[in-house]
Amino acid sequence: MGFEPSLIGCFIWDQNHSFDKFAEFGLTAVAGSRIGAPLIEECCASFECKLADAKLIPAYSLFVLEVVKAHVAVSPKYPRTMHYRGDGVFMLSGANTAKFRKLFKPQNL
Repeated sequence: MGFEPSLIGCFIWDQNHSFDKFAEFGLTAVAGSRIGAPLIEECCASFECKLADAKLIPAYSLFVLEVVKAHVAVSPKYPRTMHYRGDGVFMLSGANTAKFRKLFKPQNL
């Protein structure tokens, strides 16, 4: 949502049991370095965020967050990730490819 400061939008629906997932999925909570909320040890990347704007929460459950610290696991180099595709269907990432490397533009990061 923004670069300076780094802002992200996060939709948290009150029906998706966001607060119960540590126990349900056997996740390990670890302390962050900047924010009191726990990080998930099993994640390959995590953002510590603070609430930047609460105006959209009541109407849309949309949190505007400012990233104050990013964490990236060093192993494995290319972790397999799971992605929700809708309608109860998930996918696991597959093989790596450099096929599109020539199209990569670092200035767009």
